[in-house]
Amino acid sequence: MKTRTVLILVILLGVFLRQEAQAYYNPSTGRWLSRDPIGEKASANLFGFARGSPISFLDRLGLADVDYTTLPFEGIDDGLQKPHDNMAGAAPLKIWIVNPWAEDCSCKDRAHVNVAGRAEAHYWWSDKDLKTHEEHHIEIWKKEWDSMKSEIEPYTIGCLRRKRAECYLDLIRAISAFHEIKGYKLNADFDCKAYGNVEPFKRCDAAKEYEKQMKEKEQKVRELQDKCGKS
Repeated sequence: MKTRTVLILVILLGVFLRQEAQAYYNPSTGRWLSRDPIGEKASANLFGFARGSPISFLDRLGLADVDYTTLPFEGIDDGLQKPHDNMAGAAPLKIWIVNPWAEDCSCKDRAHVNVAGRAEAHYWWSDKDLKTHEEHHIEIWKKEWDSMKSEIEPYTIGCLRRKRAECYLDLIRAISAFHEIKGYKLNADFDCKAYGNVEPFKRCDAAKEYEKQMKEKEQKVRELQDKCGKS
C-alpha cells in the first residue's frame, strides 16, 4: 500500500509540476520544491524563484536569474550539425517578447511605463564557412533588437498622464512588431545576396514580402505616435 501511494505521488509530480534542469518548480506558488542549488548566493530564500517576479526576471536553470527589464538578447550556438530539412545551416529567431505595462506614480492619474522582455536566436552550421554566415544572421537580429530598445526608451521616461502612458503601451508594442519584421527582412536580404532566389526558400521573394509588412507596421507606428502626442 505504501509503495502504491509513493508511486501515485511521483506520477502527480510529473503531471502537475514543471521539471526544470535543476529541480521541480511549482508555478502556482512560484517556488522551487527543493533547495536552491547555489544556496544563499542568490538570496536568503532558498526556495524562491526569479526574485518572486517572473514577469521581470527569468531563471531557466534554477542557478541564476536574468533581469527581463534590461531586455536581454541571446544568440545561442547549437553547434555543428549534419544538413537537414534542405538546409546546411540556419539562424532562426526563437523568442521576441516585449511586454510593456503602466505602473501608478505617486501623483494622481499619472503612470510610469515599464517594459520587460527578451529575444533569443539560435544558430547551427554544417561547416566553418557556413558558421560565419549564420553568425552574421545573429548579428542582424541583435542589431535590430538593440535598435528597438533605443527607440522605445524615450517612452519609458518620467511620470506621464495615465491616458498617454496607456497609449505608449500600444506604441511600444507596434515599434517592437516593426523591428521584428525588419529583422526578418534584413536576414532575407542577406540570404538573397548570398544565395539568390533559389528553391525551395526563395529568400529574395521573402524579402519583398517582408518589406510590404514592414511598411504596414511602420504606418501603424506613425499613427500611434500621432495619437499619443495628442493624448
